Amino acid sequence: MNDIKEVRTGRLVITDEEGRERIQFGTFEGGAMCMKMLDASGMPKMTLAMDKAGDPFLCMFRPGNVGLLLAIKDGGDPGLALCDPRGEIRALLALDSKGHPSLNLSNEKMEQVSVEVAGREGAPAADPNQGGTGGGDDC
Repeated sequence: MNDIKEVRTGRLVITDEEGRERIQFGTFEGGAMCMKMLDASGMPKMTLAMDKAGDPFLCMFRPGNVGLLLAIKDGGDPGLALCDPRGEIRALLALDSKGHPSLNLSNEKMEQVSVEVAGREGAPAADPNQGGTGGGDDC
């Protein structure tokens, strides 16, 4: 038996026992790379990737349902985003390059309804006795 030591390709597809694509690996121009995991109908459910700038991200979603995106963007700023069924980011928790947190929430019209930033010089920390995040009637 001949043992294969190495396989080189720009794209690799792994199929299930019925021949359906279930995992796709690929590289793209500019250095981007991606691994997609697909359900039995061929819809992507999870993507692990790195864009051409070298920033990694993980995306998990269900078509017609909410999604989750975990990314380190812009040279090191991490963020966690929750998306609505249209793929729009409705909640974003992030840290800036100095480690200052921010929380951004948007309503169905994509209007910002709340922002909370704690720890920046001059910014108030959240008051646990106030309830909510200070966004008014929309919270």
